[in-house]
Amino acid sequence: MPTSADVASDALVYVGQAGITNLDDGTINANRCKQFYEPTVDAILRSARWKCAKFFKTLEAVAGWSNARWSGCYQLPADPYCLRVWDVNNDDSVLWTVSGDRQLLTDTSTAFIEYVGRVTNPTLWDALLYEAITAALASKLAIPILRDFKVAAGLKQIALQNIELARSVDGQEGSIETLTTPDLINVRGDGETF
Repeated sequence: MPTSADVASDALVYVGQAGITNLDDGTINANRCKQFYEPTVDAILRSARWKCAKFFKTLEAVAGWSNARWSGCYQLPADPYCLRVWDVNNDDSVLWTVSGDRQLLTDTSTAFIEYVGRVTNPTLWDALLYEAITAALASKLAIPILRDFKVAAGLKQIALQNIELARSVDGQEGSIETLTTPDLINVRGDGETF
């Protein structure tokens, strides 16, 4: 079962360093890994619809809230911590935004969201997520350890390739969505679906 130290160790091996067994062992490389680890995990989780980090929740309205633009305000989940909202009320026509104080603003009377949550346990990660995080962490470590921007760029490219592959795989898992022509387009054409 992989741990966060295993992810960091694999990233160090990518840049030609000895692995570690503990992020808190006090070595320079462990400290570097610890510094970059959590922000890297969050950034990569936010980058795609990882099924292993997909959560659903009906949000609680914020009492006493008012705004000239939005009629509803809902607090984003803290457990698991919401990193990115993908969908509100399973309805593409719903307008919404996320405010800087981690609140979902919308004009709906209820808010049911699909979101990416923070998953810190590597045993729960998809294999492509593990590889993307490892490569992204290695790309950040390449600069202070190797002082080599070309290696860093190459490792970042590996991370991005894993993210793109994950997006492709995600599109092939689950039901196939039937596309129909929206009414606004139907009135302009012959009404055929595509």
